[in-house]
Amino acid sequence: MTTTLPAKPAVHTQLPALATALYDQLPGEQPAARVVLQVAARSYARAVASGASRADRHARDFVLADPSIDDAQRALAAAVVALQRKRLRLHTEPAMLALGRQARAGALRLGAVLRVAAEVAQHDDARFALTTTAHTGELRLDAADGAALRERVTRQADLWQEAIGPLTILDAPGEDALAVAHLAAELLGDTDVLVTVSGDTPAAQGARHELRRTFEKMLACEDDLRNDAEPVRAVHEMRVVLRRLRAALQILAPLDQARRLQRFRRGLRRIATTLGGVRDLDVLIGAMDQTAITLPAAEHQAIAATVKTLRAARTQAWQRLEHDLTSARYTALKHDIAEFLTSTRERANEETGRPLRVRDIAGSAIWRIYEQLRAFEPVLASDPHDDARHRARIAGKRLRYSLDLFADALGPRTEPLVAQLATLQEQFGQLQDAVAARTQLAGLGLATDLGALAYLAALDAAHTGSLASANTAWRKVTATAFGRQLADALVRM
Repeated sequence: MTTTLPAKPAVHTQLPALATALYDQLPGEQPAARVVLQVAARSYARAVASGASRADRHARDFVLADPSIDDAQRALAAAVVALQRKRLRLHTEPAMLALGRQARAGALRLGAVLRVAAEVAQHDDARFALTTTAHTGELRLDAADGAALRERVTRQADLWQEAIGPLTILDAPGEDALAVAHLAAELLGDTDVLVTVSGDTPAAQGARHELRRTFEKMLACEDDLRNDAEPVRAVHEMRVVLRRLRAALQILAPLDQARRLQRFRRGLRRIATTLGGVRDLDVLIGAMDQTAITLPAAEHQAIAATVKTLRAARTQAWQRLEHDLTSARYTALKHDIAEFLTSTRERANEETGRPLRVRDIAGSAIWRIYEQLRAFEPVLASDPHDDARHRARIAGKRLRYSLDLFADALGPRTEPLVAQLATLQEQFGQLQDAVAARTQLAGLGLATDLGALAYLAALDAAHTGSLASANTAWRKVTATAFGRQLADALVRM
C-alpha cells in the first residue's frame, strides 16, 4: 500500500491531514480509530500552535473538553496525545491507565503514527511516501535538510517499532510523493487559548481538570519512589499529593458520583496510611540526626544507637508500602480514578437547569472549610491541647488545598492567604512532630531509651519558642483581615 505523505507549511494546519494519511496506509485501519486520531491530531496541533511548554498535556485538556466524541473515544484520544511527551512514562499517564488492554494497544498504535507525523510536519519543504505490508513499513522522504530530518524521525519512530512493526526510513520518495505544503489545512478552532479554569467553567469539568494534574503528580511521585535509591523526598511528595487529591475529591463529592468518590478516598487513605508510616519514621530519623549534632558526645552516641533501631523499623514499613503499591487493589483503584477523570458527566443546577459552574460551588465549599477552621478559635483559646491543635492544622491544610484547587479561577488574590496557611501548617507541624515522636518512640518500646530521652529533652527545651511562633501564625489566619481578603476573592471569582 503506498501513499504520498503530507507535508505542511505549519504543524498546526497540516498535522491532522498528515497523521490521517499515514494511518490510512496501515494494514487493518479502522474508521472509528481514524476519527480518534483526527481528534487527537487536531488537539495536539492546537496545543503546539498555542506555544504551550507541555503541548501533550494541553492537548489532553483540549481532547477532554471536546463535545464531538463520546467518553470511550475521548479517553482513547487523550491517551494518544499523552504519548507525544518527550519522555514516555506510560505508567504515570492517567489517560493510559483509564484504558483496558485492547484500547491501550490501540492508543499505542495511534500515538506512534502521530509522533512520526508531528516530526515530519515540522518541515514545509518535505516530500514523502509511505509503503507498508502486513509486517513492515518503509517511509521515504526528502527535504532540504534531509539527513537531519531522517535522524529526527528515526528518534520518534521508537513507539512505531514497538506498537506497529519495523519502519525503515529512506531517501528519495520518488515522483509519486506529494509535498507537505499540498495537504489540505484542517479547521482547528481557537489555537491561542489554552484550556484553563475560570469562574464560568462547568464545575465538574474544572474539578477534573485540576484533579488530573494532581493525579498525574501522584503517579510521577510513585514512579520516583520506586526508582530512587533513597526515596525520602519522593515519599514526602507523594504523601502531600495524596492529601491534596483526597481533599479535592471531598470537595467534588457533592457534584458527581458521591459514593464512587468516597470509595476513591478510602482507597487512597489506605495507601496514605502506609506511606505515612514510612514518612513519619523518615522525619523522626532526620530530626534526631540533626539534634544529635548539637549535643555532647555521650548523648550523640545514644541517639545514634536509637536511630539504628528506627532504621530497622523503617525497613519494615517500607516493605509494607511496597506490598501495597503492587497490590491488585491499588492497581484497580488507579484505573478507576483515571477512568473517572476522562469522563464528562456534569450536574445541572436545580434552579436553572444548566451545568453548575465553578463560581456556583467553589465559594460555598471554600467558605465552609474556612468556617471549620475558625471553629477551633474557642478551643485553642481555652484548652490548647495537642490533639485540638493537630485537628486545627488539618483544617488549615484543607483550606489551603481548596484554594490551590481553584487557584486558576481565583487568580493571584489568594496567594498571600495560601502563604499564611503554609506558615501555620509549618509551625503547628513542628509542635505535632514532637507529639508524634513521643508516640512513635513509645510504640517501638523506646520510651525509656537513653537516646530517645536525650532527643525528647531537646524538643522540650525548644517547645516554648515553637509554641510562640505557632500562636502568631494562628492569630494571622483567624484575623478579620484574612477573612475579608478571602471573601473578596470569592466574590470576585
